[in-house]
Amino acid sequence: MHPETIAEIEREIARLRRRHAALMREWPDARELVARWAAEATGLCWFVPLEDVVESDIDVEITSEVLVVRAERTWPEPAVLVGILPVPRGFDPEHAVIRFTRETLEVRVRRIHPGTT
Repeated sequence: MHPETIAEIEREIARLRRRHAALMREWPDARELVARWAAEATGLCWFVPLEDVVESDIDVEITSEVLVVRAERTWPEPAVLVGILPVPRGFDPEHAVIRFTRETLEVRVRRIHPGTT
C-alpha cells in the first residue's frame, strides 16, 4: 500500500477508536487488549495477543465499524479481556477471516474495491 493510504488508514483507526471508546465501559472489570495491525496487499490484519487463553473462550462480535474481541482467561489469574478493532471505511468486516494460533488471534479484513460486493 502507498504511504498516503497507510496514513489515511491510521487516521481512520484513530477516529474509530475515539468514537467507540465507550464500548469498554460495558465490561468495567475487563482488561483492554492492545492489538496491532498491519497493512497487507489485499487488506488489513489485526494481531490480538491472547496469552493463556484457549480458543473456545474467544468471541468476536462483528459490527459495521468495529470488531469486538472478548476472551476469558482462567489461568494464571482469571480475567476478562476485551479488544476493540476498528475497521476503516473501504474494508469488509462482514467477511473477516479469523484464525487463532500460538496465543495470537489474527483477524483479516479485505479491502473493498469500488464496484465490488
